[in-house]
Amino acid sequence: MGNISELIRVCNDLNILFNMINGDEANQIISQVIKIFNPEQTTGHLSISNDSNKALKIPLEGNEFTYSKKLPKCKGYIFFDLESKDRNNIFIFNNVQDICDVMSESFGMEYFIFDEYFNYLIVVNWYVIELTDGAKKYLIV
Repeated sequence: MGNISELIRVCNDLNILFNMINGDEANQIISQVIKIFNPEQTTGHLSISNDSNKALKIPLEGNEFTYSKKLPKCKGYIFFDLESKDRNNIFIFNNVQDICDVMSESFGMEYFIFDEYFNYLIVVNWYVIELTDGAKKYLIV
C-alpha cells in the first residue's frame, strides 16, 4: 500500500476531510515549493538541509504526533519522495492540525508539509522534524 492509499484509508476511518491534487497540477505546485524553499533531499532520506542556518531541527520523539496541533488552522499540503509511486500527488488536509492524528494511525512515512500560502516547509523524516523559518514561531517554545 502506498502513502496516499494509507492516508485515504486513515482519514476515512477517522472522518477527517481531505482532498487531492494529481498529475501536472501537483507537479507544478511541488516545483513551486522546491523553488521557494530549495530542500536539500527530495528523494531517499528527505531533508530541508544539513545546514543548521537553513532549517531548525526538532526531535521526532515526543513531537511526531503533536507538532501539527501547534500550527495555525489552514489547509495542509503533503507530498512525498519525488521518486516514489506517490510522486505526482499532493494530499490536502482541510485542517493541517489533523496531520498528526492521521499519522499516529498510519504506517511510518517521510513527507513534506507546506501551507496553502507557502509560509513554511516542514519535513518529517525517520530522525527529526525540520522546519523553515515560517514554522519556527509555532513549533519552538
